Amino acid sequence: MKMIRITSKTTLRSTLLALIFNLAATHVWAEEWVYTIRPGDTLSEISHEYLISADYWPKVKQLNNIGDVHHLAPGTRLRIPLEWLRQNSAIVKIVAMRGDINLINAAAMKLSSSTRLQAGQGLRTGSNSSITIEFADGSRILVLPNSEIMIENTTQNRNTGVTTLSVQVLKGQIENNVVPQKSGGRYRITTPAAVAAVRGTQFRISATEDGNVMRSEVLQGKVEVTGANVSRNIGAGFATIAKTGEPPSTPKQIPAAPDLSGLVKRTASANLSFSWPALPNAVNYRAQLAQNVNFNAPIFNRLIETPQVTWQALIPGSYFMRVRGIDEMGFEGFNASHAFVIIAPPQTPKAYTPKDDAILPSSKPFIAWSQVQESSFYHLQIASDQDFSQIFLDIPNIVNTHYKPIDDLPDGEYFWRIQSVSSDDSNSGYSGTRSFIIDNNAQ
Repeated sequence: MKMIRITSKTTLRSTLLALIFNLAATHVWAEEWVYTIRPGDTLSEISHEYLISADYWPKVKQLNNIGDVHHLAPGTRLRIPLEWLRQNSAIVKIVAMRGDINLINAAAMKLSSSTRLQAGQGLRTGSNSSITIEFADGSRILVLPNSEIMIENTTQNRNTGVTTLSVQVLKGQIENNVVPQKSGGRYRITTPAAVAAVRGTQFRISATEDGNVMRSEVLQGKVEVTGANVSRNIGAGFATIAKTGEPPSTPKQIPAAPDLSGLVKRTASANLSFSWPALPNAVNYRAQLAQNVNFNAPIFNRLIETPQVTWQALIPGSYFMRVRGIDEMGFEGFNASHAFVIIAPPQTPKAYTPKDDAILPSSKPFIAWSQVQESSFYHLQIASDQDFSQIFLDIPNIVNTHYKPIDDLPDGEYFWRIQSVSSDDSNSGYSGTRSFIIDNNAQ
């Protein structure tokens, strides 16, 4: 070991400061911002523009072992502790929301897409409710049903773009999409059990009702999870569980995405059931349904025990479903996505002729109805009773908007109705029922 000889109090002070700054040099990436010197830069100008105070330039000089402050070489990289940067409070935007969403510990107020949130505010989602919020750097959090979060810190240096974000999950589940952080940026998710820190990735965090158990599942990138002063790096495709007072568990592989390749992509049915092959290591599944590919505000978020789900009362439009398996540890796996369309059924044609109670002398009456643009053919029914329990003629696949029976109809009263059928076999409702009487003796 090299001996250090101290010759004066001044030298002692300088040596201690050097040791302190050398220790500061061991800070991890999340604690520092790096500035690259450009031609004409001075430490005082850098400090004035980016730091808490212009008087911080001597600290920058000492930390980076700069000898001559008047000749800064362009391209030199300056290490600057994040705590020295001037930070401005950053607003949090609501991207999309659905259902019962409330602010925690705040006066009742109606939230909307124009509402701006800030540090110190919390959100609570009700059953089958969700909200997506966006931070200043573009990172987003989807808060799933029955969850509570608090926005602890959200700041951004307007000159550097360095962002500090911290969100606490009190209970429930969130899905995070973090943009790559600038040097010195920090994105943290905290629970009473552990802390997750990232630079840019997609991952999920869930906390139990009491907050004492945290699950972390990484879909892209890496997440550092720290609990009981022990940190683990969790890579894509792995998960860990952390309990209060205990270190995070050894990373475990999450379930693969289920196979949704065989599902229907276009239908006219408003009630639609999907099933897929079971995953070998999944004990149940999560299924989500949204009307946008980003899933900013899912319509439904369901936990299901078997590899099948039914969506009911869907209106015509485009839909996006994603499904993931859940293993015995409660870890949720990779998503599988499926897009499908609920098409509107064709319009119902109007029954024109014969009109109600018409008395016809012909045994082969001419029957006509209105044209429906989206219809490929029509389906005609003629019955001897108004309830159509005794159908006399059932004629599908009529391409014209009229029909004349091939065989004679016996004398008597008849009831008729018509429906349109589209090219994908979706049916309209039946038209209103009309009646006529065949009387060959009528003049």
